[in-house]
Amino acid sequence: MSIGGEFGWGLGLSKTGATKTTYEMRGMSSSATAQSTGSIEVIGQKSGNWSFDTDGLTSVFGPAAQLRLNLHF
Repeated sequence: MSIGGEFGWGLGLSKTGATKTTYEMRGMSSSATAQSTGSIEVIGQKSGNWSFDTDGLTSVFGPAAQLRLNLHF
């Protein structure tokens, strides 16, 4: 007979690239008959992080742990 156990550890890494959004603008110029147009580009920040934790908090299906009882004949 033997008893065994297992508990999982995990290393995670997440990285998000910068976003770019373009806004188109239209409006009246100083002349009442002409319209002016333009665009603005807004660039977002990059982000990233890493973590080292148990599988119990990061696993989709719950904690990754096992407890076994083996019988040998």
